[in-house]
Amino acid sequence: LIRIVTAPLDQPPMDIQLKLADLPDYSFKPLAMKRLLTNLIENARRYGGNQITVISEYDKKSIRIRIQDRGPGIKADKIAELFQPFKRGDAARGGKGTGLGLAIVERIASLHEGNVRLYNRPEIGLEACLTLPRERENH
Repeated sequence: LIRIVTAPLDQPPMDIQLKLADLPDYSFKPLAMKRLLTNLIENARRYGGNQITVISEYDKKSIRIRIQDRGPGIKADKIAELFQPFKRGDAARGGKGTGLGLAIVERIASLHEGNVRLYNRPEIGLEACLTLPRERENH
C-alpha cells in the first residue's frame, strides 16, 4: 500500500525514499488506510520540501510507519492544534488546504486502535509517525 500511494508522487523534483520492512500480516480497511497514508505523504510533500523518507518497522507490540520531510517543522506548542478540524499549520509551514487532513488521519488511526504523532526532527523537518497495535481488541 505504501508503494501504491508513493509511486505516482515519486517524480522529479520529488525524491521519495522508501525504507520498508517486511511487515507482519495486519488487517485494515484498505480505502481508509490509503487515505491516511495519502494525507500524510501529501502533507510532507506540500510543506516539507522535495525529499520525503517513508519508513516501516515493527516490534512485538506495534507496527510503525514514519513519514519524514525536510521542511521547517512546526512549533511544538502548535502540533496538537493541527489534529483539530479546520486548523492548519500554514503560519509555520506555508500552504493551502482545508485543515481536515490530520483530523481525518487521526480518526482513521483510531479506527484501527492506533495513533498518529508529529515530531520535529532534530536535524531538520517533521516526522509523522503512525503506530498501530499488532494485537487489537476490536478486530
